[in-house]
Amino acid sequence: GNPVWVAGKKTFAQAWRYDGQLKLAFWAGPDRQDALILDPRYSVPSYMGHNGWIALDAERSVNWDEVESLVIDSYRHFALKRMLDVLLH
Repeated sequence: GNPVWVAGKKTFAQAWRYDGQLKLAFWAGPDRQDALILDPRYSVPSYMGHNGWIALDAERSVNWDEVESLVIDSYRHFALKRMLDVLLH
């Protein structure tokens, strides 16, 4: 299987290997998704891309600060208020 990270029961990040390439996926929202796909490291993943998800090719140079920002924003989108309160403290 492929690892997924969840907030409650909702997936906010996932990783998979396809055709020998490691991909990381996050919910970015439609506006941020449109901006990110201008960068060749990003693509719109099948099946979930229409919901605002973005995939990062982790085989290329990875900026881990950028990944952290995507993870936190995706988590904030799916997390419950009480989960966000813990994140902020």
